[in-house]
Amino acid sequence: AQRKSETLERTPVAVSVVSSKALADQAVTSERDLQFAAPGLTVRASQNDDQLNYSLRGQTVDAYTSSLPSVLPYVNEVQVGGAGSTAFYDLQSVQVLKGPQGTLFGRNATGGAVLFTTAKPTDKFEGYARGRYGRFDDFQIEGAINLPLAPETLLLRVAGVYRTRDGIQKNLFYDNKLGRIDRQGIRASLTLFPDGQFSNELVVDYFRAGGSSLSPVVSYVVPVANNVPGNPFVPNNAIFPGLEDFAAAQRERGPYVVDVDSVSKHRTRKWIVSNISTLEISDNLQFKNVFGFVRSKYFEAGDIDGTRFGIDGRGNASTGPFGGDGLIKQYSEELQMLGKALGGRL
Repeated sequence: AQRKSETLERTPVAVSVVSSKALADQAVTSERDLQFAAPGLTVRASQNDDQLNYSLRGQTVDAYTSSLPSVLPYVNEVQVGGAGSTAFYDLQSVQVLKGPQGTLFGRNATGGAVLFTTAKPTDKFEGYARGRYGRFDDFQIEGAINLPLAPETLLLRVAGVYRTRDGIQKNLFYDNKLGRIDRQGIRASLTLFPDGQFSNELVVDYFRAGGSSLSPVVSYVVPVANNVPGNPFVPNNAIFPGLEDFAAAQRERGPYVVDVDSVSKHRTRKWIVSNISTLEISDNLQFKNVFGFVRSKYFEAGDIDGTRFGIDGRGNASTGPFGGDGLIKQYSEELQMLGKALGGRL
């Protein structure tokens, strides 16, 4: 939270910390689950299941504004906002910072920041494997292996995750299932200690997420007779005859059977590279350099209106029922000087 190691009791920031043990004990396996372990945090998917928005103290971002989020996610001190979720596995801890973070984490973080720290290599040959199985053929496996290539000098850790799940919502329009999950990720962490003063931590993370998004469900349609004369608003059921009957049929079907015209697919391929170099000049002075690179290629197609009539594709900025793609590249470079002065008072 302060860009340095310190105890939580001495941290002058409103922060919640969830350790790797707490993540496992509470079965927190995704960013969405994190909101049940960190009080005050809300994580929601907007247009599709792979587009996550973090919310703290009412500060968030809407998917249609094209503005930067007010709550910024970081992986190993590198900001990774934009399309796609993070690689949520083999973590050392998750810290949730509440309130404006303009001093240490960017001027746009008016709501807060969520800091993901991946597990670091150790000087022991060890590893772990974990598997889960649940409803709808929900199969998950993750693991890591720690390789001390040169004790106290060069340490390597390799981790990976794989998850698949069948859809849980039937779409009558295409006769397919929505809510399918297909994710794979691999991460390599290399730590170098050539001498007692210099260290370098390199983390290269590749994550692929795909599947189909759940559809919203129509609950009610305003009848044409309720339209006030002279009001320029024209209800959708005047343009799309049968919309009232469709809403009634949807209420009868319930939320797990829909009839929408969107393919509702999403996929993301994301690279996250962080390189942190530290040079100890003296006991009271340290130089630290943080370099980051993020590349995210994505495709998304989601249904917004919850019907088969294509209302969301008429005259707005959405990608329409068949979706659209994009590419985001981000480079960041940050040089820090850390130390103490004036007898430790500064």
